[in-house]
Amino acid sequence: MNMQANDQLNRINTGVVLEVLAGLFGFLGIGYLYAGFTNEGIKRLILYFIGLTVGWIFTGLLILVVVGVCLIPVMLGLQVGIPIWSAMSLKKQGERLIPVGGPVPMYGYSQLPVMSEDEALIERARRLYESGDKDAAIAILRTIKHPRAQEILARIQGTFS
Repeated sequence: MNMQANDQLNRINTGVVLEVLAGLFGFLGIGYLYAGFTNEGIKRLILYFIGLTVGWIFTGLLILVVVGVCLIPVMLGLQVGIPIWSAMSLKKQGERLIPVGGPVPMYGYSQLPVMSEDEALIERARRLYESGDKDAAIAILRTIKHPRAQEILARIQGTFS
């Protein structure tokens, strides 16, 4: 499971880079296609191409009356900003798909410990608690038999021993 999660995370991270680089050249959606989000990738590819084409034609027509010169920086800003926004959106979408156990931390050092499923659940409960969802955090911690989870559960519930 962890190997699949790591592979999925690698594809998403590579997709983020592809999304920015290809998007800068007018091919938004390539990162989504690479990461496996085919429908979203095709939709972004078509809509971005149409949007850029219409935007540049409109700017070109307005240049004939000198007003369009003011739109050139706006169009260039959009052509850079939209791929970056799309890549961040892909990253967030990919993070939601990582399983509960999470991927093996990828630090590049084989001697670092791998997070166990219990530790991953404890970390997830911590994030839920910090985001204000105390009940969900307690529900997760009650399913874990790890001593650290029981200690955290006691702290959250206010029953220090």
